[in-house]
Amino acid sequence: MEILLRLIDDEVANFIAPLVFALMSLIELPPHVSQKLIEAQVQIGIGVLRGNGIRAKYDRLLFDETNSEINLVGLEMEIPINEFCDPEVIFDDYWKNPKLWSDPCVANLRVESAKILSISNLNKSNGTKFSLFAKNLSFDTQNFNLPQANLMKKLLEIDEAILKANLKANFVYDFPSDKSDISLGLDIQDFGKISLGGSLANLIIMESTEHFKADLIRTDFYFHNGKVLQIVENLIGLQNNENINLSEEVDKIFHGTDPETKKYYPELSQNLANFKTFLRDKKSILCYRRTSHPISSRLLQELVYSPILYLATFCEFTILSPQVSFDSEFDIILPSKIDG
Repeated sequence: MEILLRLIDDEVANFIAPLVFALMSLIELPPHVSQKLIEAQVQIGIGVLRGNGIRAKYDRLLFDETNSEINLVGLEMEIPINEFCDPEVIFDDYWKNPKLWSDPCVANLRVESAKILSISNLNKSNGTKFSLFAKNLSFDTQNFNLPQANLMKKLLEIDEAILKANLKANFVYDFPSDKSDISLGLDIQDFGKISLGGSLANLIIMESTEHFKADLIRTDFYFHNGKVLQIVENLIGLQNNENINLSEEVDKIFHGTDPETKKYYPELSQNLANFKTFLRDKKSILCYRRTSHPISSRLLQELVYSPILYLATFCEFTILSPQVSFDSEFDIILPSKIDG
């Protein structure tokens, strides 16, 4: 999957960034001007992809000036995967499939719908809002056929040629309260579903020391396991040449927890027990915080060496197999008892 990650880091970033900046001025300009600006940025982005050897096209571009939103429908890309593909392996299918005639060593990435919303207007909205929802992503792994790629597909238990996923990212900044809300959701079919969210307030960055401090006022972490935890166990076991149990590994990491830490975090023992149960049963878990907690660059440095402090900071409470749901645009709906 290295080639896909490289695409996300470089080409797709160069494609998305101009759209975001264009959308930030969408409500500041007349509608016809905004549309022309965004259409131009989309064409530039597609040109960047094509200039990097990636075939790219889309069905249509829809505008919603009222909600400052665009919807890029039917985005398709053919990504060269020559370092993971041997054309001779698929030679038998070469003449049967005209799509392979130009270049058999490509992977198809398709996004059914990519909605991007961006508002930046301190006078009207008192802040900034950005949202990306990529619906029904599909990535074809069929032509990853070199021995190393086949081994990785086997280890990752990729039984079907097409990987399917949904992706959601949100960022909201409210200027009057100096509060930032961030959330990220990813759902990979058969592998698992994850949702991360948090709120920071009163962020202060000290440029002279490059340190920061803020109040962590909310966190949400939900993970529903498909088969990813079993795959992780298998990969670690293969690396260590022995069978691994993630629940037992957590026991080793958190063994000998400082009693003083438990004093300040009274739910810590129960949270640890819940995480071990989750890793053993491999179902789902929700961890969340609703009491404000100070956070700083110094604390983050400590968290690297203290997994128990990491858990205590971000997980005030945990719930095993929680009753959560997702709306039509993949925003998580938490149990009512958490947020009332």
